[in-house]
Amino acid sequence: MRISNIFALKKVREKLFSVQFEEDTPHAFEQLFDDWNDIEYLFDFFHDNILDLQNDFWQTVFDRTISVDEAIDVTLDHAEKIEKRILDLAKRNTTQNENNLDRLFVHLLKDGTFNSKFDAAYKAYGTTKSSWLRIYAIKIEDTYIITGGAIKLTGKMQDRLHTQQELDKLQNVASELKRNYFTNNSDFDFVYLEI
Repeated sequence: MRISNIFALKKVREKLFSVQFEEDTPHAFEQLFDDWNDIEYLFDFFHDNILDLQNDFWQTVFDRTISVDEAIDVTLDHAEKIEKRILDLAKRNTTQNENNLDRLFVHLLKDGTFNSKFDAAYKAYGTTKSSWLRIYAIKIEDTYIITGGAIKLTGKMQDRLHTQQELDKLQNVASELKRNYFTNNSDFDFVYLEI
C-alpha cells in the first residue's frame, strides 16, 4: 500500500506493517534482519563502533570486554530469537482489548515522557534486557508500523549518527501519516516504539 511519495507500507502480519522507503528495496523489517544476519555487515559495524562495544556498560553485562567475533555471535543469536518472537506474536489471534504485540512494545523513553499527542515514546528490549538490538515502530491504535531499527550500544539515540537517523525516520513517518491521513480530530494516536 503506497502511503506517500516518501514511503509505502508493507504488511508483514496482521496488525504489523513495515515501511518501504524506496521501490525495489526491502521494507524496514526485512532489511533489519538481512543486516543482522550478515556477518560482513556486523563485522564492519562492530569494528566501526569498537569503543562503544567495549564501554563500561557492556563490560559489566558480559563480565569482561567482549570481542568483535563474540558480538557478532550474540547479535546473530538475538536476531534469530527476536524475529521469531515478533512474528509469533503478530500472527496470534487477539481479542478486541488485547494485542499480543503490546507485550513486546513499550515506551521509547525510559521515563515515559510525552512531547505531544502524536509522539508518545515507548521502548522494549530484544529477547533479553541486555540486548542491543532495537526495532523502532509507530503505533496507531492496535497496529504497529516498523520504521527501522539499530544496534544500540550507547545510552541515547542522539549519541550516534545511526541511531539519530532512526529517530529521524520515526518522526518523519509519523509526521507524514499525521499530515496526510489523520486529522487533529482523529481518534488515532501515534506512539514511537522501540523493541
